[in-house]
Amino acid sequence: MVSSKNPDDPDCQMIGFHINQLYMPMFTREAIDAEMPNVHPINTERVFQNEVLGEFYQGDSSPITPEEIRLLCADTERKFASSIVPMKNTIDPQIVVLGIDYGARSDLEQLAEPDKVRQTGQSYSTAVVLSVKGPNLLSVEFATKFKRNDPESKKGIIDQIMRQYSVQLAIGDIGYSNDFSVTLHNIYGDRYLVSRAHPRVNGHIKFTMDAFPKELVFERDHYIGELYEQMKKGMIRFPYGDWEKVAWLVEHCASMEKKASISRMGGDPSVHYVKGSTPNDGFMALLNAYLAYKFIITRGFTNNNPLLQQQNFGNHKKVLAITGFIPRKF
Repeated sequence: MVSSKNPDDPDCQMIGFHINQLYMPMFTREAIDAEMPNVHPINTERVFQNEVLGEFYQGDSSPITPEEIRLLCADTERKFASSIVPMKNTIDPQIVVLGIDYGARSDLEQLAEPDKVRQTGQSYSTAVVLSVKGPNLLSVEFATKFKRNDPESKKGIIDQIMRQYSVQLAIGDIGYSNDFSVTLHNIYGDRYLVSRAHPRVNGHIKFTMDAFPKELVFERDHYIGELYEQMKKGMIRFPYGDWEKVAWLVEHCASMEKKASISRMGGDPSVHYVKGSTPNDGFMALLNAYLAYKFIITRGFTNNNPLLQQQNFGNHKKVLAITGFIPRKF
């Protein structure tokens, strides 16, 4: 049994307890088995242990090393995809997503005026394209650092990626891109959303439809830990056949550091991820792409047990049937 209380909310007077569902008669064994990480389309081991079994479980969510990425996540022969053609008349819908992390730095600016870059910021603008190959199995198809950082150049790169890779949903952070994100949302509508990282979010994530552009507010440490957990299970695949093109992304993914702390009010342990001595912008773009994938399969985080996933990767002998009552008006 695990208690939970928000230490950052002084008005919170209640403590919740996660009770092991095995002890609750309304949950059948089949229902609990369906929540297991190797069966459920989106549950990780940490989610299953904490939210189903009621155990305090952090899992192996520590930052990953370049050697671990090579051993666990490398497709040694695969290269960057030059393009992705939309698939039609197929049983499994194609899912391709784009994650973007905006910064004040670009490759050409760094080479031409390194002193100016140090004054304006050290973060790159980066983009990562993921395609879905199976339940929680995601493949990096393309990744890039933006050569230039002016709005027209960034828009041109994003337009090309959206078109060339048949992207269904793109998510970019709101940090350095407020006005620019409004422009992209006007162009792409609901195909382009923004993300905002917060230290604490009820339910770990919240989708705000009333904002413009529409905004995904997510709990930063929770989803960083979840992405590392997926990487350590080999569920994020990197094209090592194009090592010279993907090496910077591997370096960015291995740049985070982990710090533990104890809350002052509840005494509960918590884990925080901080930026290390090298850039992490490619990793944050990968995180936004991962959020875009989860947004699609959960229908905007409204369905945590999506039937859509059965259609994508499940047993094709099963037919998804929807029933309902429609009263006759004649």
